[in-house]
Amino acid sequence: MNRNIKKLAFFLMGISLFQACDNDGVTGESDEFNTGRDLPMFAAELTRPGAVAGNRLIDISTGEVFTSADAESIPEKMDFIMLWGSSSGLNFISPSDIGRLSEWASGRTMNETYLTKNETTFVKIGASAETDALYEGLISQDQVKALYESTLQELEADEANDERVYGPSISLRMLEEGDLVLAKTSDGVYGALQLSTVVASSTGSITLSIRLDNREETPVTPVDEVNRLFAYEAELSRPGYANAQRYIDFSTGNTYQFGSSIVAPLENDGFLFQEKIDMLFYNASSTGYTIMSPSESSVTGWDSGDYVATGWLQRNATEFIRLKASEITDSLYMYTYNKELMRKAYDYATQAVTEQEDYSQAADGPGTRIRTIENAGDLILFKSVDRNTYGMMLLTEVTSGGAGKLAFEVKVDKSEEVVIPAPPKRYLELNGVGTSTADFIDFSTGRILLVGEAELESENIDVAHLRGSNTNHNFISIAQGDNGFGAWSVAFRQRIEDFPTNNKAEMVNLGDVATTTWKDLDQNNRQDYIDAFESGVGAPVLHDDDDDGRLTQLAAGDIVIMKIFRLEGVRYVAVRVMAADNDGGMTIRYKLSPAE
Repeated sequence: MNRNIKKLAFFLMGISLFQACDNDGVTGESDEFNTGRDLPMFAAELTRPGAVAGNRLIDISTGEVFTSADAESIPEKMDFIMLWGSSSGLNFISPSDIGRLSEWASGRTMNETYLTKNETTFVKIGASAETDALYEGLISQDQVKALYESTLQELEADEANDERVYGPSISLRMLEEGDLVLAKTSDGVYGALQLSTVVASSTGSITLSIRLDNREETPVTPVDEVNRLFAYEAELSRPGYANAQRYIDFSTGNTYQFGSSIVAPLENDGFLFQEKIDMLFYNASSTGYTIMSPSESSVTGWDSGDYVATGWLQRNATEFIRLKASEITDSLYMYTYNKELMRKAYDYATQAVTEQEDYSQAADGPGTRIRTIENAGDLILFKSVDRNTYGMMLLTEVTSGGAGKLAFEVKVDKSEEVVIPAPPKRYLELNGVGTSTADFIDFSTGRILLVGEAELESENIDVAHLRGSNTNHNFISIAQGDNGFGAWSVAFRQRIEDFPTNNKAEMVNLGDVATTTWKDLDQNNRQDYIDAFESGVGAPVLHDDDDDGRLTQLAAGDIVIMKIFRLEGVRYVAVRVMAADNDGGMTIRYKLSPAE
């Protein structure tokens, strides 16, 4: 580097002599040139590069140093951090050098917490007596900038240069006492930083002598918190089983189970949270692991998917793109850290995906379904069309088979998320026994009312549920006569007959062998309900022999089809009894037909 130093020294000497001549009145006005009287010059000490409590970060515009905790609230002021490595020695690293920072725990914390990531570009001149003289010769701001630019040009032209040690780079390593580091920061400041003293260790320190050109300084505007990405780790498991985590809400990282139609919903049953779910996870013998949007039509290729297709009222649309594992995908995931970059990454992926080797739209997208997922390192970008969120999931583990799993890291931009209202869940827990606790059901809103509440809005009541000592669980039409409510008490029957409106319900019980009917019944196709109802009419074993306005002995697995006559028209309801305890309650799911 001596050749370069000599050239730079000669260059700076020329500037200095020119200024000196001008100040002596040889040419021009004396106030047209910077004599160095306003050159910012100060010292700063950075300490304990291996400790979170060390003063390791610096704003070179002021020379102020910060601990990691203090710096978190003002990342827009941080120009670099000093870190120590057993093999790399003393390091200066810009907040924007995410890859380099990820090699330290504290650096990974910076990556996660700094929404504003300033970029400082460094070049270095190695320690020597000539370097000392070069630094002392800086007497004006324009000399600081000129030295940075000249050093940059020399290093870029030197094919043997090690950029990790000398730059140009946004991080430097192997720094030593006497080195002269020249820097250009995100706020337009040029700095000359000489390492005056160095105690080289993780608990050591350095003293910096600093001279600046801050004539064009423009403070960095902090990035608004709305642009922050939400990051987490998650996994989906056992795609061949009902009691497994197979659905995910990308906005929160919450995962949900597929709950079968026979038992009561599990605590985190996807059916109960359908408005939040962005992706479903399945396995197939021919194509392996498949992920898809709840809106995808091919979901009916799986039994559990049939229940999504015919039973969910809200099926969110999500689009997926898979980029196969490579250094590019690793970098894309690592360096996507805010809203703007996430949108750019998604746009990039829409173009790059088709250029991949062995590209297949069915396997790689873009689309609402991608399959043959088998490799850790693949990067899947997604966009929720309905919820207006963007994100990416980096696969970290893929264990194939029906009992296997997908593990992944996720980053998601939900800054403009649309909150979808929860649809009626169409799941009810019925506990009515006698006249005071009877359940009066409004299927349209999914409400259960007691008798006093029901008589105030009787026009909305479809049927009642009661449990009898001999008849067990009953559905009874509000228009049912003495064989219905009168079985409990005459007064109870009379009170219901006095309702302002007594909606009539005709009901048939298709029994517990009608699983296919329930599964195939499209809740949005009115004719499906009519066909199911008429298929049960006239089958005396499967509905009440005396009157089609009351069903008794309801049991788990039964499929009940109701034809309900309201003032506004006829509606059909399909009910699946999921659990029925003859000494307790009954749980049901139901589907409600479109209006006439």
